[in-house]
Amino acid sequence: MKKTLLATTLAAFAFLNTAEADVLSSINPIGFIVADLTKDVTPSSVLIPPTKSPHSAQLTPRDLTIIKDTDLLIYIDDDMEISLGKALENDRIRPANVIELASIPEIKKLLVKGVHHHHDDDHDHKHDHDHKHDHDHDHDHDHDHDHDHDHDHDHDHDHKHDHEHKKGSAHANEGLETNYHLWTSPRISKVVAQVIADKLIQIYPDKKDIINANLARFNQELDATNNEIKQVLVPSNLNNFYVFHDAYTYFEIDYGFRNKDKGAIYFNVNIEPSINQLNELNKKAKEDNVKVIFSEPQFNRSIAEKLAKAIDAKLGLLDPLGVNIEVKPGSYQLFLKDLANSFKILNK
Repeated sequence: MKKTLLATTLAAFAFLNTAEADVLSSINPIGFIVADLTKDVTPSSVLIPPTKSPHSAQLTPRDLTIIKDTDLLIYIDDDMEISLGKALENDRIRPANVIELASIPEIKKLLVKGVHHHHDDDHDHKHDHDHKHDHDHDHDHDHDHDHDHDHDHDHDHDHKHDHEHKKGSAHANEGLETNYHLWTSPRISKVVAQVIADKLIQIYPDKKDIINANLARFNQELDATNNEIKQVLVPSNLNNFYVFHDAYTYFEIDYGFRNKDKGAIYFNVNIEPSINQLNELNKKAKEDNVKVIFSEPQFNRSIAEKLAKAIDAKLGLLDPLGVNIEVKPGSYQLFLKDLANSFKILNK
């Protein structure tokens, strides 16, 4: 018993040590970028485990202590990491240096908004999909076009900003929301890296040369990865698809196949869809000529398989948070390649 207690205590101590860091990222994909920039500069860590939704994850007292003691905290937006945003309103918790990426002007202008309609059956069974597009053409990979596209861009089924349509009501409650899943864009991530590097130089001026070298290496490797993916994902060779969670908008925009995404399906993943819901989905999928439906690791695979079977489509898997990717230098490139490999199932 004493040995077990000692082992447990040592494990807990090891966890606390690894959890503390001078630079703290809210989620894995941001941590991937940070790991490149802080190499040989300072320790870095991730606050919210990738197995938890950044929208609904609740912070522990230990998390609040880590936040308070960090040199630099980097997160997306108060509407993305909701509990974190609320915690940062407390001056006793908020660290001296905080980067809210979505509020950076160079990044903010690249964010998109979208229309989404939710149908809520029996008040908690969301399964509808939005299919409104004002862009029926492939975007050039190196575009500078206006990013305001009409498509559903929701964060999370239980998010405080959900716009719902109660079944039987006269009209859908539509709303424009910003899509904050910006980390899937290599274009935006270059800006993210520059912003973080500039702040790191302010905090650690004696490490300026190392930080600049890290940034240059990150950009070089990102350019190489970007070129590789463009060879793999050729928009004209890709089939139409549905996603369960609209987290891939920026990846689709950067690689020119946004118009292939015909909507996100919203429903309670713990409740089996009804025959009527499957029939409705099948009808809409035929209209949209959908060939693939993408699920995510945290979703019920048996339900995903049933939905794919209902629309006579292939079932793919997308991981928006890099659950199985270790946070270390080079991880962001692995994350992008993983997404690209998952989308390869769209090839005709």
